[in-house]
Amino acid sequence: MSPDFTIIVSSCDAYSDCWDPFFKLFASYWPNTLAQVVLITDEKDYQCPYMEVKVFRAAVGQGCRRQTWGWNLMRCLESLNTDVILYLQEDFFLTAPVDEDMIKEFAGYISKMSWTHQSTMHIGLCARSSHGPFHLTEYPLLWEVDRKARYRFSLQPGLWKREALLKYLKPLDTAWDF
Repeated sequence: MSPDFTIIVSSCDAYSDCWDPFFKLFASYWPNTLAQVVLITDEKDYQCPYMEVKVFRAAVGQGCRRQTWGWNLMRCLESLNTDVILYLQEDFFLTAPVDEDMIKEFAGYISKMSWTHQSTMHIGLCARSSHGPFHLTEYPLLWEVDRKARYRFSLQPGLWKREALLKYLKPLDTAWDF
């Protein structure tokens, strides 16, 4: 059964030297993922020798060679019909096996909308993706970041409700602005 999320690997042509090592490690540490994997590039195509990867060439047909990170990501997200995405970047090299069952469970939390004051729109998968403060939730493995926290979410590996991420993105955003 296919998971209810799509894996987005955000990149650009300037970082194409990362693609082979990224996907070699990905295939090694997450060999049996059933999720669709999408690599965002500017114009370059990529034939992955390790696994099936769909390439979203964001600048093709747009009249210019390269657009902004925000514009590229927005176009890619708009092309998907998945409610939840797992956001990665091409230099987030996996170093240990991935627990896909846990990621599927977290994606289910986001899909169901979940706890306290609002629906869940982002689950960071790194211990240091926010500085808090944090609050307990009804889910023992998940903590909620305080509404007044300086960094409520980040671009570290994480699950996103696709529509929520689209709401926060602006076409001129760089990854650093976001």
